[in-house]
Amino acid sequence: MFKNLSIKIKILAITLLGLFLIAGAVGFISVNKASQALTQMSYGSLTSARDGKTEQIKNFFMQKIADINMLAKTKDVNELAYDMDSIEGQMNINAEGKFPIDEELVQAMTKPHENFFSSYMKANKYANIYLINVETGQVVYAVDKKSDYGENLKTGGLKNSGLGEVFAKTMENKRATFVDIKPYGPSNNTPTMFLGAPVFEDEEITAILVFQISDIAINNVMKFRKGYAKTQEDYLVGTDYLMRSDSYLKPKTHSTKASFLNPSKGAVKTLASTNALKGKSDTKIIENYEGKAVLSAYALIKIGEDLKWAIISEITEEEVLMASNNIKIQSTIISLVFLIIISLITYFVINKEVIKPLNNFQYGLRDFFKYLNKENKTVSLLEVKSKDEIGLMAQEVNENITKTRDLMEEDIVLINDVKRVVSLVKEGKIKQEITKSTHNKNLEDLKIMINEMLEIMARDVAVDLNKIHNALISYQNLDFTHRIQNATGKTSLGLNALADIINEMLLENKSNGEALGKSSKVLLNNVSELNTNSNESAAALEETAAALEEITANITNNNQTIIKMSSYAKELDTSANGGKNLAEETTQAMNDINEQVSSIKEAIGVIDQISFQTNILSLNAAVEAATAGEAGKGFAVVAQEVRNLASRSAEAANEIKALVEAASIKANDGKHIASKMIDGYLGLNENISKTIELITDVQSASKEQEVGIAQINSAINELDHKTQKNASISNTTKDIANETDDIARVILQSADGKKFIQ
Repeated sequence: MFKNLSIKIKILAITLLGLFLIAGAVGFISVNKASQALTQMSYGSLTSARDGKTEQIKNFFMQKIADINMLAKTKDVNELAYDMDSIEGQMNINAEGKFPIDEELVQAMTKPHENFFSSYMKANKYANIYLINVETGQVVYAVDKKSDYGENLKTGGLKNSGLGEVFAKTMENKRATFVDIKPYGPSNNTPTMFLGAPVFEDEEITAILVFQISDIAINNVMKFRKGYAKTQEDYLVGTDYLMRSDSYLKPKTHSTKASFLNPSKGAVKTLASTNALKGKSDTKIIENYEGKAVLSAYALIKIGEDLKWAIISEITEEEVLMASNNIKIQSTIISLVFLIIISLITYFVINKEVIKPLNNFQYGLRDFFKYLNKENKTVSLLEVKSKDEIGLMAQEVNENITKTRDLMEEDIVLINDVKRVVSLVKEGKIKQEITKSTHNKNLEDLKIMINEMLEIMARDVAVDLNKIHNALISYQNLDFTHRIQNATGKTSLGLNALADIINEMLLENKSNGEALGKSSKVLLNNVSELNTNSNESAAALEETAAALEEITANITNNNQTIIKMSSYAKELDTSANGGKNLAEETTQAMNDINEQVSSIKEAIGVIDQISFQTNILSLNAAVEAATAGEAGKGFAVVAQEVRNLASRSAEAANEIKALVEAASIKANDGKHIASKMIDGYLGLNENISKTIELITDVQSASKEQEVGIAQINSAINELDHKTQKNASISNTTKDIANETDDIARVILQSADGKKFIQ
């Protein structure tokens, strides 16, 4: 799309685009630099606040340590500790119970010290001051007489409170010890911090002095906001991620008291608090306890040797970037105004110094091209007003306009001369020449080529084409007596020579036609006689071929009959072999029967022997039975029956033996008959084989006869085919002879129809 725009639009577009890009880049860099500078300023402010308040907090607690150590060494504290210790011995106080604070002796001992401790507490803004007995853990003195006064910190309900913890840790550490802020019951569960220190007498701890430190003093340090932005705040976080100072932005949920009352909402477990409690110090953009993006500066504060807190200074990224956005808007407005002014100036300058000269150059080129295309007859030079690139181009174009105009005028003169020569050539006058010249090399080369072509045509064709035209018309009318007079060109001379050749050819054609006519008549007579003989030979061969075909058919039938006889003989041979095989199998079966009969005979002999032995045994049994008398009668009857069975078995065995011997005789007879059948089959096979040999010989001879007859038949058919072909050739030759006779007549007629020199 861009390439279709005018140069004016392209130049303006490129220039304005460049200005926009430059302005945009400068604005972008400036805004980024400003944003970075604002961010660094914010980080600097946060770091300064963090470090300043870190020192204040450290100094605050160092001062408290110095205060308690100094107070523990004062006369009032030592006297009060001594008095309270002496009361323990005088009153025989229960060491595991509460201290009797209502006793007159106790009140009398503490009253002289009331003004000192009360004034000290108010002057240093402590919430309370305690003195605790090291042996019993009883709170023997408190400036502010609350419920914790007189409590036993070893056995009582405050054992695990902040006060009980500071007592135990101070006893353990034997130095000033802090206990972190946490809710304290006697102070209405207000988050409270305790600082304890041992009271020494001759290097022996006689009591524990405790300060109850209010978070008011800490909040006074952390809430200092002079020079702060709207969303900037500083706060402290303990190792339990609960607040150790009140939040300026969210006091309802993130004050010290609210944080301990509702840890799920008041906890501050962010990247800043986590890293700070790990001992890291840094500045970066993170999410605060509300999930908002903030610029954060964080570090670790160590309070004495016992506590560590995270100190965090933050400001919302939105507020920091608000100033950056204002700068962006202002920069954008200034850039747009600047671009509009520069664009207008650029437009007027480019329009005057570039666009108008380009338009003039365009109009001048358009007129020049119209002149080149013959649309205009005249052309004007371009107006040159400057010496820049456009002016130099206009000068070069003017020089080319002048040269082109002069060259075109020369071309017109040359073309007119060419037109003159062409009109003469159209009239057939080839001997012409173009005499005008031009500086146009192409036209000059064309002129030379045309002159050379005309010269060659005059030399090779003719000076006057009209003479050639007249000669060709005569030849077209079959008048070959015409000749070109005074012929000079090669074509003219060639036409005259061609006419002479055609004249000679016509004379020769006439002579050949007459001779051909005579020969064709002789050929016609000979061909007629040959045709008659060929037809007679063909008829005779056809009769011979028919007779041979009948002989061939008879031989073929005989041959087929012989083949069938051979097939039948082979089948008979196969059947005879089958009968022979069956006879052999019968013989083998008879042998098997004889073997079985022999086995049966042996078995019958065994049965006969058994019957004989049985008969003997039965006789012996009958004798024994008779000897036994009446007792053996039954046994004698059985023996008689056994003897009868033995007799019957012997008779049956004899009958079977007779039958087996008869079967053996019959089997031998069958075997003898089968042997004779085998001999008969062998003789039959021999006769069949001889018959097959004779049939095979007859079949071979018949096939040879069939082949011979077929060859004779083929030869006769070939001879018949050639005879018919000769007859066809004879007929064709007759036709050719007739055509030759016709051609001879046509040649004579054609030669007689043309004019030529005889």
